[in-house]
Amino acid sequence: LLLLILSFSSIAFADIIPDYGFPRCYSSFEDYDTNFVNSSPNNEERPLVGQERFPYEGTTKEECDALPLPVLGLGPHWSAIGLTLYEYDGDISTCEDCLPEEFQNTLIVASHGSWNRSPYIGYNVKSYNINFDTYDVTDQRNLLPSLRHATTGKRIRPVDVRMSPLGDGSLLMTADRDDISTSTRGGGLYRIRRRRSGDNSNTNNNATMIDLADVNTSGENPGNVVIELIADIPCARQITVSTDNPRLVYVSSFGGFCPARGGGNRIWVVELNDDTQNNSDNMVRSFNVLVEGLLEPQGIDWSKGTLYIATTGTGTTNKGNCVLQMDDVDDYVLSSSLPMDGNTDDIVKTVVCGFTSTQSSHAWRSLRVHPSGDYAILSVGADCNWPCQDGDKGNQDYQTTLLRVNLRSSSVTIAAKGIRNAIGLWFDPNENLLFTSFGSDRANGIPNAPSADNVPDCTLELLRLPDDPITTPIPISPAPTSASSPISGPNLCFSGDNKVEVMGRKGLVRMDSIKIGDSVRVRDGTFSKVYSFGHYNQDIAAKYLQIYYHRNNDDNTKSSSLPLEISEDHMVFIATTTKPTKQHDTTSSISTATTTPAAMLKVGDKLVITAAADDDATTTTATIYKINKNVSRKGAYAPFTYSGDIVVSGVAASNYVSMGIQKVPFGLIHWIAHTFKSPHRLVCSHLNFAICENETYTDGLSNW
Repeated sequence: LLLLILSFSSIAFADIIPDYGFPRCYSSFEDYDTNFVNSSPNNEERPLVGQERFPYEGTTKEECDALPLPVLGLGPHWSAIGLTLYEYDGDISTCEDCLPEEFQNTLIVASHGSWNRSPYIGYNVKSYNINFDTYDVTDQRNLLPSLRHATTGKRIRPVDVRMSPLGDGSLLMTADRDDISTSTRGGGLYRIRRRRSGDNSNTNNNATMIDLADVNTSGENPGNVVIELIADIPCARQITVSTDNPRLVYVSSFGGFCPARGGGNRIWVVELNDDTQNNSDNMVRSFNVLVEGLLEPQGIDWSKGTLYIATTGTGTTNKGNCVLQMDDVDDYVLSSSLPMDGNTDDIVKTVVCGFTSTQSSHAWRSLRVHPSGDYAILSVGADCNWPCQDGDKGNQDYQTTLLRVNLRSSSVTIAAKGIRNAIGLWFDPNENLLFTSFGSDRANGIPNAPSADNVPDCTLELLRLPDDPITTPIPISPAPTSASSPISGPNLCFSGDNKVEVMGRKGLVRMDSIKIGDSVRVRDGTFSKVYSFGHYNQDIAAKYLQIYYHRNNDDNTKSSSLPLEISEDHMVFIATTTKPTKQHDTTSSISTATTTPAAMLKVGDKLVITAAADDDATTTTATIYKINKNVSRKGAYAPFTYSGDIVVSGVAASNYVSMGIQKVPFGLIHWIAHTFKSPHRLVCSHLNFAICENETYTDGLSNW
């Protein structure tokens, strides 16, 4: 019954997964062969308005019109990858290394360039004026011109862009091919800055200036900037920076598009020089391989001391098809012998694996962590061009999606679908996600297309997170779990090792000893009768979170509590104040505490606890100081009380689970579940308790 109730709640309140149309619809312009505001070969630019969704064969235009429009059509085959906001906090007019003022507060987007279009397009870095209230784009300009020479074919292929963490106003860029300035032709890490008087193309300390005439037919320099190679990193891809130590820049490498042999499968760390007052060109102290041996680790992001890594879906060896983490990564860099073996589990830990079956194309994954640090968005591309068939794809194959990976619980939900391949991911000032999406090649499936040169378009797309009603992720079932730590058993229970207080029994007793008809201590300090178990199974093997806390009046004595052992979806009460109350005290603000799933708890959170003393009880708060994951126990128990809550190992917990619902406030989910259980409680409390007392179970689930 509880599962039915919460399933109803999920249907009633869960949002529709935003759909961007692939493989039913593509993005382009009505007159795609001629609709360019700049039609110069190799430099074509689309207008800022007019992009639409159009049907592939077998789909109607009406179906595509119902989809959200792109923010921007970037052009056919443009292959946009990196994007970031250029935002300098100081006086840009007096900043020596800042980009020119017209680039301030603009969105910077890097183009990897076309591989099968004639004439080629892209290989440049552009800026766009975008209003983050309306997401209207009002202007576009080149920061770097096309970095591919029309005659010689020499090129640099931009990948990712980030503001320099040193606060000098320059822009960092990676490229995974460089025919000009690297011996391996494998690219590296670059700095883009304002051109100064006296700049030339000679090697300047450890920064190699690149003459744009070598990679641009006309030698254009529309942004009046200088590009410098500061670290020779073959096959460089995504950039992330440490906010704890701004000198540290992490760079992934991926060999799929890179001419340098053996250049992929590594993560590099670059130590910048933060003392450039006397030598501003000597920007890098050192660069080294941090981790090697992982399977094409393209996606990386740093958050709260941890480096998160996304490996490719081409296989499962060397931790492929996974999201991984390196805790306290800055400490490894500054104290360890490098490089480290990525297959060492105590160094590179698994968050979750198994997003797809083995892929042969578009298998590289990008990853960005939300500013909260709670979850990451992971791109999972399509193992196809067009058409795309399910084939042998199983229920746990999440191609053509953006996934939301909970970095605490390892649970996975679909954030968006219908995306052929998204590489560029960036959280904007509203904490919504802007991402770049690639169109299919060769115009397959596009009715009456005369050629594949101008259709479909690559696009800039918007995914509103987390408050837009159409974009809140909903649970996928079953979600993939870590290959190294599979979770079995129910996800809505307590372990039998927990302790509860039962009226008439001395002291605290084990959870697995209570029975229907017992009155147990509940959140308000009183006792309430157990009338049912949502789950009761003494034999099942299950995994739990083990949560340690200390009471706020215990002078931070960390050994003062029993651990709470609880499944991830089960909800507990989080205090909104620290004011203690006595039982029956309805005026205290502690009663405004809300429920939250255990998976969302973190160290430092305040739990509502109830400390019993004979017939009296005091409700106050406690601070979490440690959380252990995947604690194995035998047995799973989920008692229901008339009050809808229960004190377990001192912690006030709900009787109910969140079912992964994100949009609805968790306090409301608790109320909905408790309300829908009213008929069951009515039967037990007023009609015939014997019916409830003789409850039966199937596979541990109540038959109610």
